[in-house]
Amino acid sequence: MDGILGPLVFVLLVIGVLAGVAKFLSYVRDVEMARDDAVRRYQENMTFLTEFTSKLGAVEEVHQALQLVVHHLAAECDAESLAIFVDLGEEEDEQAVRGAAVAGPFPTFRPAPDVVQRRPQYRLQHLLHEVFKYGETAIGIVAESRRSILVADASEAGPTLALPKEMRTFVAVPMVVENHFLGVVCAANRKTVGKGFTQEHLERLELLSCQAALACNLVRVYADRSYQQLLHQEMSFVQDLQQRLLPTSLPDHGGCKFAALSEPAREVGGDYYDFIQIDEDRMMVVVADAAGKGVSACMLMAMCRAFVHCLADDYTGLEPFLGELNSRLYADTASHHFVTMAIVVVDTNEGTCECGCAGHTPLVFRLPDGRCVNVRPDGPALGMFPEDFGFVFETLSLRLHPGTQLLIHTDGITEACNVEKEEFGFGRLLQVWERERLPAQEFLDTLGEQVRQFVGQAEQYDDQTLVAIDFAGHLKDNEKPVNEPRETAHVGQPT
Repeated sequence: MDGILGPLVFVLLVIGVLAGVAKFLSYVRDVEMARDDAVRRYQENMTFLTEFTSKLGAVEEVHQALQLVVHHLAAECDAESLAIFVDLGEEEDEQAVRGAAVAGPFPTFRPAPDVVQRRPQYRLQHLLHEVFKYGETAIGIVAESRRSILVADASEAGPTLALPKEMRTFVAVPMVVENHFLGVVCAANRKTVGKGFTQEHLERLELLSCQAALACNLVRVYADRSYQQLLHQEMSFVQDLQQRLLPTSLPDHGGCKFAALSEPAREVGGDYYDFIQIDEDRMMVVVADAAGKGVSACMLMAMCRAFVHCLADDYTGLEPFLGELNSRLYADTASHHFVTMAIVVVDTNEGTCECGCAGHTPLVFRLPDGRCVNVRPDGPALGMFPEDFGFVFETLSLRLHPGTQLLIHTDGITEACNVEKEEFGFGRLLQVWERERLPAQEFLDTLGEQVRQFVGQAEQYDDQTLVAIDFAGHLKDNEKPVNEPRETAHVGQPT
């Protein structure tokens, strides 16, 4: 008996060792296969990312980028078909998702012609117009709940999911990046193809959905950057245009010294000032404020400037000039687009100043004796009413003393607010004007600094423009000054 047990034990030991070796070899083989599979997937992912990034530069829309991703995701998930739906919340402020990319014969959730399933190009076009509201069909349910759905056997799915009849198995996962919902990725196999999806397929698709999310984000970042670059280029062009429309230098006209200061609230603005030589003796000075801000105001200002220069070529007087300018602006702009304007024509030979005001802030004179008066001839803003409304543009012709100064400003100066929402105000402007008896440019620099100090850290909401004139001419021999600026029916505080 002992002679039999010895060989039997030996045989059993050999069998055990062989079984252990076989199990170990099987384990090694499984590890090698897993390693090879991991290496293969890594290489495939690297190849995909290389191809994706190389093609991304030619992509302009999100659906184009996702179309680069969708075939890769379908292959990785062993899915016959796969579709990606993007959220419409950011683009259209709607709680819904819309088709963006498809690979394979993804079943349609709504009735569609047979050609849609047979032709890939038609299938994509159909999908791009498919919209599912949150909670509508399986896709909308995933979008609303932000939770994945796995349907191993579509025949057992309830009517709430509304799966197509030809679908055998279905899996859908939300695309979420940093708690930000971007859309839904879903895969499907028809009844004639493949096996049912498992939890492994679901987990793999959840892992891979980040690639689709990456594509969405990259395209949106690229598109936003391209838009910002284009916007910057266009804004630079408009800024350059506006600078070209403003005087490049101050005129030297007889006994007058001119100064100007302008600060737009944005990159470009609607304030406009100009000096136009009418003839040897007369200089037209214009300060205008176009309604609105930014590019629209700048374009209105450019139109106004063109009309001003055109009409100045045939200048006969300030009243007809303003009337014709109003008619042209009214004819070529909408009713809510208008321009306020203060305008003076200085005649250095006669020592006179003809003034007009179209809904603008007052012209402020400082006389040689230090008295300050403001002049505001009647007249509506330009482009607001047609000429048959019966209004007139009042003008004043004033003879100036040598040493008289004139200040013209836009309401961005007096309406400049500090952090307490208190306005700088016309009263403060007059105080500085009366106190600081300086040459034109020095005064504007001083006033501008006073406004900046008052405003402090508060944001500038309106364009700010100042123009000052020093009249240093002399009267003709034996001539006394008449009609100097004084408080009359058309001289008073701004309303």
